[in-house]
Amino acid sequence: MSSTTRSVVLFAALLWLVASTGALSAQSVHDGKWKVDSTTANRGIYANYSGATQKVLFTVCTTAGGSVDVLVNNATVATETVGNCMTRTESFAQTSGVTLHRSSGTSVTGTYSISIL
Repeated sequence: MSSTTRSVVLFAALLWLVASTGALSAQSVHDGKWKVDSTTANRGIYANYSGATQKVLFTVCTTAGGSVDVLVNNATVATETVGNCMTRTESFAQTSGVTLHRSSGTSVTGTYSISIL
């Protein structure tokens, strides 16, 4: 194999590696907004349906309206009020996840970020 051919093959392999790594990273981070109110007092923001245990880093921020309980596998791990955030790393078995529950206020909103580690 000539040095030019090796360079082209190496460049193509490197390009594929960068592109595929970027795609995996983009798929494993999910950001969004949430709202819990009097008609929808609970809001799931993550559930593991991958078929395997997943280690997850998640952040929940409350931006307006009151406070929200952050539940991991139906157990409260934090209560966040307006202007506050919490970040936590957990391992989730199949069908387990993170749920937000309105604990005060009539309509509570915020943001979240989920990263599969």
